[in-house]
Amino acid sequence: MKNIVTLDDLKQTKPDSESYLLSIALETINAAYEAVTDTFDTISIEEFLKVVASDYAAMHFIGKAYLAAREDEKPDLAVHAFYLFDSLQDKQTELA
Repeated sequence: MKNIVTLDDLKQTKPDSESYLLSIALETINAAYEAVTDTFDTISIEEFLKVVASDYAAMHFIGKAYLAAREDEKPDLAVHAFYLFDSLQDKQTELA
């Protein structure tokens, strides 16, 4: 089984958010993590969480889309999710 993002991981990433909001976000964040790692499985949770912290809305969107996709669409969506994640990761690196 692949690693999943836990509530404690999210609390460290977004310490200013209420726990109940983070627990609601877990499902979509884990779906986004699954989408990203389905295409490129060498991304660590730590790398993923850095992008979540910098652009939560995009990761939420990826997760929602991945959860809504039918099984036959998930491979294509995973590829798109990876490229969006990669782009966000590059932007984060440029800002650092």
